[in-house]
Amino acid sequence: MKSDFVHGYIQTMDAEKDPRNLILAFQIARKIIDNFSLGVFVEEMFEVVSCYFPVSFSPPPDNPHGITKQDLVLSLRSCLSATPLFSEYCLPLLLEKLTSDITSAQIDSLQTLAECAPVYGTAALKEYISSFYSCLRKEVVDGDSEEVKRESLKCLSCLISTLSTDITDISSSSVLKSFIEEIFSEYRIYILKSDVKILYNASSLLHCICDANSIACCMVLETAVPLVLLQYNNQTQINCRRCLIDILNMFISCAARHNTEQVLKIILIHKADLISTYTELLLARDKDISCYGIRGVAAILKCNNVLSESEAELFSKHIATILLSNSDKKIRNECVITVQLLASQFPVIVKSEIQTKLIEKLNQDQMEIDGDSSVSKEDLMGIITSISHHKLLLTDITYFIFLQLNQQKDKICSSEVLTSCLCSMVENNKTNGDVLDYTNTSIVPNILQLIVDQYQSLTSNDIEHLATILRISCTNSSSSICEGLYKQIVDLFLHGKLKGITLKDFQPLQNRSNKSQLCSLPLVTAVVCSVPLSETMVNIDDIVSSVMSICTTTDDLTICEYGSKCIAGLLNKLTESYIEGILMDIDKLWDGLFTVNQSSENVERSVILLTWITKALVLRNHCKAKEYIQKLLELLSVDIVGSIVAEYFYIIVTQYKDILNSEMRADIKMFYHQRLFLENKDRLVTDYQESESGAIKKNYLIVLSNLMKPLQKQVLLPELPLLLPLLIHSLVYEDRNLIQVTLTTIQSLCENKEGSLLLCKHLDSVIPQLLQLSKYLSDMKIRISALKCLNTVSHLPSHLILPYRNTVIKSLVQVLDDKKRLVRNEAVTARSKWFLIAEPGSS
Repeated sequence: MKSDFVHGYIQTMDAEKDPRNLILAFQIARKIIDNFSLGVFVEEMFEVVSCYFPVSFSPPPDNPHGITKQDLVLSLRSCLSATPLFSEYCLPLLLEKLTSDITSAQIDSLQTLAECAPVYGTAALKEYISSFYSCLRKEVVDGDSEEVKRESLKCLSCLISTLSTDITDISSSSVLKSFIEEIFSEYRIYILKSDVKILYNASSLLHCICDANSIACCMVLETAVPLVLLQYNNQTQINCRRCLIDILNMFISCAARHNTEQVLKIILIHKADLISTYTELLLARDKDISCYGIRGVAAILKCNNVLSESEAELFSKHIATILLSNSDKKIRNECVITVQLLASQFPVIVKSEIQTKLIEKLNQDQMEIDGDSSVSKEDLMGIITSISHHKLLLTDITYFIFLQLNQQKDKICSSEVLTSCLCSMVENNKTNGDVLDYTNTSIVPNILQLIVDQYQSLTSNDIEHLATILRISCTNSSSSICEGLYKQIVDLFLHGKLKGITLKDFQPLQNRSNKSQLCSLPLVTAVVCSVPLSETMVNIDDIVSSVMSICTTTDDLTICEYGSKCIAGLLNKLTESYIEGILMDIDKLWDGLFTVNQSSENVERSVILLTWITKALVLRNHCKAKEYIQKLLELLSVDIVGSIVAEYFYIIVTQYKDILNSEMRADIKMFYHQRLFLENKDRLVTDYQESESGAIKKNYLIVLSNLMKPLQKQVLLPELPLLLPLLIHSLVYEDRNLIQVTLTTIQSLCENKEGSLLLCKHLDSVIPQLLQLSKYLSDMKIRISALKCLNTVSHLPSHLILPYRNTVIKSLVQVLDDKKRLVRNEAVTARSKWFLIAEPGSS
């Protein structure tokens, strides 16, 4: 019965052409092969399946059944790779198709061979492996198609993995060993040639074999490494020497990826020659050769326990010399990567041989380091920052930075560079427990002392960098450390105490007239808004009260925003019992905004504070959030106040790194952007339509565009029939953010089928506005966005945009002479697309 069923199915499937039936037929065939004995029908089953290989199928334009060529290819491939019994029939077929002139057939054959190889096994492949390799080598070394090259290398990797199965002793005879020896007999010919491209391509085959598995890697490395080293020493042409070193580096990198005992043993055998070669390269004058030498040292460092301390010290000395004398950015970057690897294994050596010398160079007078090949002190600071990934390396440089920051004069570079480097070191190592401990015990106390001593000389960027360090400390440390830091901040900023000593001249939250001290408010925010709030944390009421007073009395809008962020961060997390009284005080501020004859300064200060407080409540979905949003929307129609509210409304929908984010443990409810938009869009549209003032209408459009900006297409598209006319009208207003949001929306509409149909109804309004904005003199970004929109509009149905073709082509002539190259490029692209509309062969 089973054999009869198999035979019957073969007859039924024979000559089937319908793609729907073929998908099912291949799936059923796979089930039969897996669950039935094919017996004498192995060849017949293979023939009835393989007659479709390679698949040549092009679905109709509308593709009613949704069947693609790839669906058929994968289903057929599943059958061909179902059983090793097919190997004697399938391998000759694949070998034949690999020589095809059709690229898709070659790729299909390569991918099918890669899938079949593990199933068919070494015994089946043995007879054909040389022939397959000849085809693969031809495509990789001499072929023109990059895609075929990539697939050839992937296929070779699968073949090698199959041939490596069950090999335990690399010295014993095997199909794989014989195969690799055959490859090297050809490779020796390539390596003697001076054609760099051919040598690279031929070497990529060996690199692919090395990557396949550790056994193959050992077999290749024991011949390749001495062969490449010998040829490098014999070669005189500089291009060939560069190529050979690059190839050698790739072999070492392959060894590092495996890092097995057998692989590393081969590297150790040739270690002396490798070190001698790389040392010579580090001293070379040729920049490219030197760069390859540095990469080679990095590759060896990735090999576990290959370098000794004395060898690491030798390389460190040479790399330090390069860093101090070479201003080439490419070489410096390679050096930094290598030093980072050195530091992970030999931090003491890196500190003594590299970091100490770099710091000594920083301490030299500027006159001593001038010269064409010198490295600026800012660059030296950047290098030291990049290599300091170990606690041992942080101690000296952080001491040096704080020493410099505490100097009134003669700093080696600006305080902003120093604080930026300090911040980068902490941020780059925030997951390193030792570095985090050092940050908490040494860096943070030094920051607090620095603020007390140098608050008058620190810039806003300095404060931002230092605040980031405190924030990292709070968000990555335990609750007990956070509470300790919170107490220190409260003592310092609220009570003027540091380390138990009362400071008469530093009380930022008490001495509200000192702007220099108030500029340090971001440090308070970084801590009190990042720590997990608990009942043991005292003085929260005092902090809110003091900061609120600062926000409502200061005439400095930057300080007002600092304080507003602090209050918002606390209100977002405090319990209901805490914020009830605070919100009662805040309600009084709303009343002031509706009062006539308020000065614009007072209004702007209040709007900033209330907008941030509204954001805090919206994020946590507080019961007062809707009320506050409605009050903001009411203010849009008030003279003076309305434009200020519209200007700052972006705060509510924007994500910030320094406040109200998940890292700082903020209470953020899911989909708050969508909720905010859906709850308020109808009111905004109604108020816009009812307003008679153009200035007031602009306020509504700005708020609406801000609400739309973070939304996903799925949410936005259903609402666009109502909103699109308003957005198009917003292009006439002189508000760059409003114009930019609208242009982005128009561009995304053209990329969506439903959106395109909607936009087609408004072409009379859209196209003239886009042409006008393509000449918008005030902002290059708007000109580029308008041109990109014109480009995407050209993909709309030809019969709808053809009437505008000549107008667009003529209007864009002027833009071709724009003073900005990027604008000219976009203009050329857009105009070319409009030229091709309705032309033969255009899509």
